[in-house]
Amino acid sequence: MINVEKDLYPFVERFLIEKKNCFNDYVGNELHMGSDKRMRADIYGYSNNKDSKLIYLLEGKHYLDARKNFSKVLCEALPLLEYADHVYIFGISSNDFEKQNKKYFEICKLLGIGILILDEYGEINEILVAKRNQLDEFDRKEVLFRIFLKGVKSPTANLIFQAVCEYIKLNRLENNCVQFIEVYQELFSKEEYKESLDHIFNSNFVLTDIGMRNAFEKEFGNSEFVKIQPMSRKVDDYICITQKGRELIRKSILIIE
Repeated sequence: MINVEKDLYPFVERFLIEKKNCFNDYVGNELHMGSDKRMRADIYGYSNNKDSKLIYLLEGKHYLDARKNFSKVLCEALPLLEYADHVYIFGISSNDFEKQNKKYFEICKLLGIGILILDEYGEINEILVAKRNQLDEFDRKEVLFRIFLKGVKSPTANLIFQAVCEYIKLNRLENNCVQFIEVYQELFSKEEYKESLDHIFNSNFVLTDIGMRNAFEKEFGNSEFVKIQPMSRKVDDYICITQKGRELIRKSILIIE
């Protein structure tokens, strides 16, 4: 039963997974962006299929037909164009939405914003396909960080764990081991990436190499998921992912070819 806007979310999330090939791990709702976190997407998704590595951000209203509702959701969707490859608006509407709301349909078409129309049972009709935006690489990195970190406890430690796993996979390291410093340098291959993460954390976490190395060891040092081979410098230690650890690996999102 659809009574409020949030009741639409599961249907839209399923649409992203089934129709846009987004990963289960990286589909959810209420993703905040920007340095002050005032910007928010109702639904987000990320797909990484071969050459198509796409961010989806969606903004919705329970009903789209009323001019006030459509104007509001459109204004909320516009800033998302800066942060997503594809932006959609969604909500319940009549079957002849395009005809009854021709002006708004044409505005969305001009802006490249897609439209998803739901019926009272949650069935979705993609009446307008979103165009792909050209994103600034640092805005893209910020959103990818935010998607990965959504709901994650011990964020810096889990960020390193995931990055280690991705680095090993990307470089086909058969022994499943890599030096911490190599992963750290790859994760922050540009200083702006670290600055972006610092903004996300509101400077509440130490992002130096030794700071993140210590955070990682505090969380995973005595776990069954990793084995650490010490070197003379702590940041040069080898991090090895165990069989148990490989079961925790999520889809690649932090270090991408």
